[in-house]
Amino acid sequence: ERVWSMVLRRFSDHPLYRHESIQGAIDLARSFYRYLMPLALLLPEVQLAHSSAAAFCGLPALVAKRRDGVPMILTEHGIYLRERIRQFVRDQTPVLRKLLFGNLYRGVAQAVYRHAELVVPVCGYNTQWEQEMEVDQAEGRVIHNGVDPEKFREDRAR
Repeated sequence: ERVWSMVLRRFSDHPLYRHESIQGAIDLARSFYRYLMPLALLLPEVQLAHSSAAAFCGLPALVAKRRDGVPMILTEHGIYLRERIRQFVRDQTPVLRKLLFGNLYRGVAQAVYRHAELVVPVCGYNTQWEQEMEVDQAEGRVIHNGVDPEKFREDRAR
């Protein structure tokens, strides 16, 4: 009840969102709940935290970093922020929701990038986005996905 009251108050006080319907506010609150649920998890003690994207999956690693000073690594397999932007272009999401969630996605991505000791993209293309987000380590640290097919040749298996 306390959280719902705070959500309604924030929306009603905000000039862009004060005319949001109750159903819209419920949908927004559900989205925030779903996105931020990882922050409520009880995390085990670890020596290293890892995220495979600069996205919400990185929240537990951020908690470990902030709570316990655990080093954090990001191996970026895809650019989450880029995919969300592409989704906004394709779908019919209202502009104010695009603005709200676009800022949320960007903020989470920036936090993950900023707190990672090491950012390891899996392809050179990802480094362009990482540099745009002011990630210093992106250049020269690409580790490509895949395997060496020579190690799995049929004639070597015997």
